Amino acid sequence: MAVALELFADQGYAASTIGQIADRSAVTPPALYYHFASKEALVHELVDPHLDELEAVVPGNGGSPPRGELLRRYAGVVSSAPAIARFLDRDAAGLTQVGITQRHEAVNSRVEQALADAGGDGAAVAEASAAIAAVRKLVSGTHQPMAPAEAAEVGGRAFRR
Repeated sequence: MAVALELFADQGYAASTIGQIADRSAVTPPALYYHFASKEALVHELVDPHLDELEAVVPGNGGSPPRGELLRRYAGVVSSAPAIARFLDRDAAGLTQVGITQRHEAVNSRVEQALADAGGDGAAVAEASAAIAAVRKLVSGTHQPMAPAEAAEVGGRAFRR
């Protein structure tokens, strides 16, 4: 699955084929299809657990932790799978075909809303969006990644003082 993720992150979902994944994995396409019914099933197997973890950042009971804690949790999840985060950020168009972009946007909106609610005003949504974008870029970017706590600190600077 690491080979598939590498290809998806580098080339995008549409440009990556089962044949390429099989070749780089030193297996045959039928062997890959034995484990995954389709390329779509493979990408969901890779990405869905990450989205599940991101969803868990915001408690379902309506209460939210303070902004700093929420950003640290978010950064921790993103940094645990930087290749998946890069793939999600770079291939939104390709992932729309399989319903992943929509779910990813919904998860990020949920985190944004929790961050904005912690701030209490209308501008907080834009600030929350900027904070999330900063954290994602800092922990999963192609440059030297930051530690999650440091990225959360920098992302938190998006909020007015």
